[in-house]
Amino acid sequence: MGRSALLQAQSNYVTSQANYRRVIGVNPGNLAPGTPVDRFSPSVLARAITEGETQNPSVLAAMYGVDIAELAVTISEGALYPNLGLTASAQKQWDPLFNINKETNISVLGTLTVPIYQGGSEYATIRQSKETLGQQRLNLDVNRDQARATVVQSWGQLDAAKAQIEATTAQVNAAEIALNGVREEARVGQRTTLDVLNAQQELVNARSSDRAT
Repeated sequence: MGRSALLQAQSNYVTSQANYRRVIGVNPGNLAPGTPVDRFSPSVLARAITEGETQNPSVLAAMYGVDIAELAVTISEGALYPNLGLTASAQKQWDPLFNINKETNISVLGTLTVPIYQGGSEYATIRQSKETLGQQRLNLDVNRDQARATVVQSWGQLDAAKAQIEATTAQVNAAEIALNGVREEARVGQRTTLDVLNAQQELVNARSSDRAT
């Protein structure tokens, strides 16, 4: 049983080294214990949901998609509006003999184009743009719902992990207290060496479970 557990632990160790190399890019060296990341996360679930619905990359991409679709609708509707153009030009005639300006001509031309009949293509383009806008808004709602579900699920997993850590820590403390008690009882002849070994094994198992979490 102990031999099998040792082989399994060695296999997990080799696998963890390979995953570290794949993610980080270098082999693991002198690694330090991980530090809690609670200081980087929201303190309450409601705030975590709000940040997830506004800062999730998929949500941000969907929001930009809505902005682009709204701009496309505005551009399509612009084809129905009058178009005003203004052109200005200036020209000088210079006398090279006397080095004087003989004549200066300045002209300003304004044009106003009013669409009267366009065959309906512009209206079709507007309807298509609005349909695309509706799809982008629906996509935004879907991504927000997915982000919310992910945050709630992750928050629940985090709470469960914290509770498990507290339980295993309490188990280690209890095993240490029990081992000390068995040793004292063995010292006065009330427990056997086998009882001490069993208490030590319980402590080893508790510490193993604590490291695994």
